[in-house]
Amino acid sequence: MINSDTISVRPDEAFNENRLREYLIGKLDGSVNKISVRQFGGGKANLTYLLDFGSHQYVLRRPPLGPLAPTAHDMSREYKVLSVLYKKFPYAPQALHLCENKEIIGSPFFIMERKVGSVIRNKLPEKFYNQKNGPELISEQLIKTLAEFHQVNFSAIGLNDLGKPEGFVERQVNGWKKRWDNAKHEDLDSVDDIYAWLINNIPKTSQYSIVHNDYKLDNVMFDNHDPGKIIAVFDWDMCTLGDPLCDLGSLLSYWCIPSDPVFFQQASTMPIDERFYSRERLVDKYASISGNDITSIRFYHVLGLYRLIGIAAQIYIRFLRGQTKDKRFAAIHKYVDGKLVTVASGVRNSVGFDWHPKTNKLYFSDNGRDWLGDNSPSCELNVVNKEGSFFGYPYKHAKDVIDPEFGSLITNLDLEFVDPIAELGPHVAPLGVAFYDKSQFPEKFNDSLFVALHGSWNKYNGKSGYKVIFVKLDENGEYLYQEDFITGWLQNEKDWGRPVSPFIMNDGSLLISDDKYDVIYRIKYKG
Repeated sequence: MINSDTISVRPDEAFNENRLREYLIGKLDGSVNKISVRQFGGGKANLTYLLDFGSHQYVLRRPPLGPLAPTAHDMSREYKVLSVLYKKFPYAPQALHLCENKEIIGSPFFIMERKVGSVIRNKLPEKFYNQKNGPELISEQLIKTLAEFHQVNFSAIGLNDLGKPEGFVERQVNGWKKRWDNAKHEDLDSVDDIYAWLINNIPKTSQYSIVHNDYKLDNVMFDNHDPGKIIAVFDWDMCTLGDPLCDLGSLLSYWCIPSDPVFFQQASTMPIDERFYSRERLVDKYASISGNDITSIRFYHVLGLYRLIGIAAQIYIRFLRGQTKDKRFAAIHKYVDGKLVTVASGVRNSVGFDWHPKTNKLYFSDNGRDWLGDNSPSCELNVVNKEGSFFGYPYKHAKDVIDPEFGSLITNLDLEFVDPIAELGPHVAPLGVAFYDKSQFPEKFNDSLFVALHGSWNKYNGKSGYKVIFVKLDENGEYLYQEDFITGWLQNEKDWGRPVSPFIMNDGSLLISDDKYDVIYRIKYKG
């Protein structure tokens, strides 16, 4: 039987199913039967699988591939919590078995009961969408359940040693700072500024409870027919004792409404619908049910957002290092009628893109792979001539650089991959891309590209980039040549600026942002 909420196991995240079955015989009801394994495809951190023995179904949880942050993705902790929490909190699935032997599937894992219902991600189930008060009921039940959870007597179920509530918030701030430092692939001053604000504004609190530490909409399962009824709450590996407002702040950081910035909506993991509660209404509802003091909720919201930065960095660095080949991390998508459609895949790290003013084709930058040498591979400029094209990552880079780890896994490379239309140089970090479609500049700039090269961060010999280049295209959008347009940010191996993004003003002038000194330059042409 194929389960609609699962996918086939991703090849690099598979394990020996027969070895697992042999291990489980006698440990779970139905385990003597033939096993079928599928994967829950929604999560981006811990890996979750459906074990189907025909007569019985179970859920297996294991850590993600690659190096893990200390204390993160702790299967024994999650098992410890779920083996008892269901007694006082009925929305917690019961954990049934823990295996710490890495020889079975390659990592520790635990098995819990299977819950059946609806997990809400980017799109509301039709039955909930068509119900006028569906999003309101979801919001109300979500926050009500959180408040109920924070009232659980953790000592009564033997979880009083799960953590040290005193100093919890400060440890959270410093812990996520450490995770960011370990996972970042580029220095960002703004992230350091957020940390400084947090560490200087930690509120005094005496409110302690059991804390989920990743409470959000898509970690909750609803009844298939009733948006006002929760079936289960998932992802308990970071559960501890601490300040309950950290859970509320985490929920707020994930929560998205129609008035939020477009970039935040695009990254959201929940549906965008004005019928959901506002953040203010969530906070007020929580306060009225729990009785907790929410005076400092702004701090907890910022902490939640800071935490998301660390999570994103950890996930992304695993992909950059080739520790997962999940295609979701190497693709450009678009939404069509509420569905996610792949525009381009095999994309390593694209930041800037723009559409040709006449052909309407999508052009995008791609940062080259790190740690293959100072002079290889080149960063790229690409064009999507055919929707769904594959641009090579992680098997091939630039036009002819085969990855030493993954290149051997693909045959017939020339036929499989689309080459870049231009190589921009190794480690130059192309970010913003903008077509010139105004009339102030000379005619040669028409329908061609400005590209901001942010500059190298990991070269041993001779920095590169730190400039804005002009890429000339012909009338059909084909590459002709590239030349420097603005230089001077790098002098004697010292950089005093880092260009980020070009923007064409209505009057034809060109804006260039610089994130090193937080300034914007305006370039005008006077003939």
